[in-house]
Amino acid sequence: NESLGRQMYKPLLSCVSNMLPFVVAGGILIAVSFLWGIYSADPNSAEYNATAAMLMKIGQQAFSIMVPVFTAYIAFSISGRPGMVAGFVGGLLANATGAGFLGGIIAGFAAGYLMLWVKNRLEGLPRQYEGLKSIFIMPLIGVLVIGVLMSLLGQPVAAINNSMMNWLASLQEANPILLGIVVGAMCSFDFGGPVNKAAYVTGTLLLGQGNFYFMAGVSAACITPPLVIALATTFFPKGFSEEERAAGMVNYILGCTHITEGAIPFAAKDPLRVIPMMMIASSISAVLSYSLRIQVPAPHGGFLILPLVSQPLAWVLCILAGSACGAVMLGLWRLWAVRKNSVNTTPVAKAGGQNAAL
Repeated sequence: NESLGRQMYKPLLSCVSNMLPFVVAGGILIAVSFLWGIYSADPNSAEYNATAAMLMKIGQQAFSIMVPVFTAYIAFSISGRPGMVAGFVGGLLANATGAGFLGGIIAGFAAGYLMLWVKNRLEGLPRQYEGLKSIFIMPLIGVLVIGVLMSLLGQPVAAINNSMMNWLASLQEANPILLGIVVGAMCSFDFGGPVNKAAYVTGTLLLGQGNFYFMAGVSAACITPPLVIALATTFFPKGFSEEERAAGMVNYILGCTHITEGAIPFAAKDPLRVIPMMMIASSISAVLSYSLRIQVPAPHGGFLILPLVSQPLAWVLCILAGSACGAVMLGLWRLWAVRKNSVNTTPVAKAGGQNAAL
């Protein structure tokens, strides 16, 4: 009974949570490696440090399987275990061909629906062939078909990826305000979901090219939503329940460590109002960051990487400015909603009391 869009979006949401630990662990290790210097992992640099190089290598390896894990779990959410092998291989090929995140999405859905079809077609096999089916037949078909598909689609999808990345990078100089609006809207559209990760992956790719400006805006936009929640629950407590206020305190920690997902429970209650507020707040943070040409060389870590930021105080102020604007919007709306509900329920309560007395 679900719409096609909903059927496609649910697997994307379910697989992001499985990918997130690789992003966080890898990103923080890379960020820590920069504490010895921006080029401390480069053997040819005067800043070279063996510990930093080791941490960088571990972090990069964790990052390298981010897309394969993402792709494997898309396939798994559609067809179960039979889809994981084909999905993972499809993700590896997406990385190898440069198709990246977009290619991984294509490979994941293709692997999931292919293996669902294969599994249904093989249901009539005798039980004695069950082991052969799950260990040999289905993985072979899945890897072969998805491998051929990604070999054919890899380069065209990579060209689309590169075009999008180059367009976003070009906005840094041509129109930083528009870039900030686009990046902020993407990062707060689904709070760590596929749209958010598309902006994040673009930032990590540009880091590899020596572009540290883009990631500054992405990180600022991703840090903002949890801080919006935290500030709103702190300064507008009457608009939130006791449970929400407790969750708001946790969002201080989540925001400061670049974990956007803390905003999801609040947005899920009223997405049509909360998500636009978050998009505006994140856009403000990103626009200010790009306008000041702040550089962030690490892909993750939140305020833990402040020693690496080119203008740490200005960057924090950019984030706080966006977060404060979002908190005011969210807090005032929640106060209005609480008052409206109390006005609507008061007559009912009185009527109930009168009926009870009778």
